[in-house]
Amino acid sequence: MKSSLKEQCFSARYIWVCAFLAIFVVLFFFQCIFPAQSDDYSHYFKATNPELGFLYSYFHWNGRIGEILYVGFFARFNNSVWLDLLGAFMGSAFVLVFFMLIFARLPRDARDVMYLCFLCFCLITLNDFAANFLWNSGYFNYLFGCLLIMLFWLPFRYFWQKILRGHQGLAMQRSARMLWLFLAPLSFFAGMGSEQMGVWSIAMGVAMFVYAWYMGVRLPVAGYLSFVCFLAGYLCLYFSPGSAFRTLVSKDSFISFSALLDRGFLDSLWLFFSSFNHLYAKSFAVFLIAFIFFYLERLKAKWYFYIFGILCGIMALVVARHLAGLVVYGIVFVMFLRLARIDSKFYAFGALFLSWVLIGAIVFQLPLGLPKRAQLGGNLILYTLLLGMFLDFYARFKLQDLLKKIVFIALALSTASCMINWGYMGYKWHKMESYIAYKKSLGAKEVVIPWDNFVGFYHSDWGLPSTKADFWVNELYAKHYGLERFIVGDNKEFRHFSAH
Repeated sequence: MKSSLKEQCFSARYIWVCAFLAIFVVLFFFQCIFPAQSDDYSHYFKATNPELGFLYSYFHWNGRIGEILYVGFFARFNNSVWLDLLGAFMGSAFVLVFFMLIFARLPRDARDVMYLCFLCFCLITLNDFAANFLWNSGYFNYLFGCLLIMLFWLPFRYFWQKILRGHQGLAMQRSARMLWLFLAPLSFFAGMGSEQMGVWSIAMGVAMFVYAWYMGVRLPVAGYLSFVCFLAGYLCLYFSPGSAFRTLVSKDSFISFSALLDRGFLDSLWLFFSSFNHLYAKSFAVFLIAFIFFYLERLKAKWYFYIFGILCGIMALVVARHLAGLVVYGIVFVMFLRLARIDSKFYAFGALFLSWVLIGAIVFQLPLGLPKRAQLGGNLILYTLLLGMFLDFYARFKLQDLLKKIVFIALALSTASCMINWGYMGYKWHKMESYIAYKKSLGAKEVVIPWDNFVGFYHSDWGLPSTKADFWVNELYAKHYGLERFIVGDNKEFRHFSAH
């Protein structure tokens, strides 16, 4: 009996290791079947050029720490098992740290595994999964930056968890201080991880310090030191020569403060309010519909209110995308305040949602909005809210086993469909490379590849080749495969070609 109890405790203690390994195996398989894309080849040529140096990206294009590392070193290992292992490890750590940031602990039982599955489902289905977890340039640029920022916030999350539980003794202070001291060196690099999430973190940090002062809570000096290091890292990113150059050559997608002053007050005001419309994405659409159902269920509304709610949700999505997103977000916040009358925890939900809305104000200088791959940080906030609503519903649902099975089945189906899609793309890529090798053996200097060879059922948030041979992606592929011209177009010979 005692040995059985001891075995259960052991398995519960290390269940997070099993979860990490399971995620790692799946991601590693994805990494192996997913080929390098567009920017990956450009970064490979830079990484293997001894004249450019490790900090080339910082001084010439991008100051983010992820791209510095990739362009300066790791890009030379494109399509190697070593980079596949690193990408799988990075993605697995990301999911686990995300869980720890939400719950302030490691997974420890079967229910936690279900929560992990829920988060994985969101990351695969609602997020731009391939661009953030599989594409080399994507996960170094966005996932790695968000991972560092989550690690920066982790000691603060544990500290406040102890405070909220009433543990303010020396043991708590020592554990929090040790965690800060261990992660403090990463804080500087976390500040260099992401432009918009860096500003978000600074704003949330200031708000946290003000709240701590108001509540009479003393944070350890290590916490303030960590924040200062983060701020220093962000300033290094913001004032990097590479970011300044990228801003200069991206006039259509970035508006400087001097250009804003020339636009006039009303024009700038319209630009500011329209920036909130760019927050609209698949993640928000799913969140809004789920929240409306959750809101009505929490208020025990009649069945006909659900029909009315669906119609209002569809209308709100149209408004948020094209007219006045800030109005829709304001209504959602008011709905959270209404729920807070039932349960005070929804005040925290509302505050978290407002922090997501803040991202719209942060990126108002981008008239076209953030690319989908760059919305990962904001999406994590929405997934946290979705999980919070799921936990509230799960605690009151009678058929909990059924709900567990739905989560596991949903994740299995989404993973399988995603794997089939990118696996087929990997096959098509192998076919293309075999075809190029065949044509080169015949002396050809130019190849024509059909368009559908580069796209799948899922969104592709990276550069795709064009029908024009002088397009930058085409030139990269031509250089990589030793061709003079690489063109997208119809090719019956290619369609009937069999890869070996």
